[in-house]
Amino acid sequence: MLALCFVTGCAMVASGQWPGTDPIKYEMQTAMKAAPCTPSPVINPDANVNVGNGWTRLDPTASMPTCPTKSLTAFHCTKPEGCGEMTWTGNHTAAADGLDRSFIVDLAKGSEVTVMVRPARFFGVNPDWKEQTLKADTADQRFIVTGKSVSKEVTQLSVVIVHAAPGSHILQINQLEPR
Repeated sequence: MLALCFVTGCAMVASGQWPGTDPIKYEMQTAMKAAPCTPSPVINPDANVNVGNGWTRLDPTASMPTCPTKSLTAFHCTKPEGCGEMTWTGNHTAAADGLDRSFIVDLAKGSEVTVMVRPARFFGVNPDWKEQTLKADTADQRFIVTGKSVSKEVTQLSVVIVHAAPGSHILQINQLEPR
């Protein structure tokens, strides 16, 4: 029944009147407790990734951190001065409702990135996006970043790495929610 509700958009989902624990909040709490490199509950194989500015998905030294699951592709900053923008567009196609959407960003130890969630297509839309700095100082670390659409016309959201410190490694970026 619950899976059907996620697919069809039951009134129960819209109203938040769950008979027990709200499964979306439970999923988020469970995902945050999971170790980095643990797959997200929602694996999006169709994510559109725009990688450039010193980012690579290939490990040139065979020693960079990576997750063991093939569906979790790492991104490595190989530029000595740090890396610029990289975009990972998810499939939050219902984002036009203006509710927060969540993504997982797992960083390898010693990594620091500035990240924001913004609409995938935002031309003509007034920005209201907040940058966050994520640091994994002492160990691999999991972060959940959120953002929302600022217009009914915007239906897809992206995680944008605005800047990364030299030698930063993103172990995975993925959606946390199916909606």
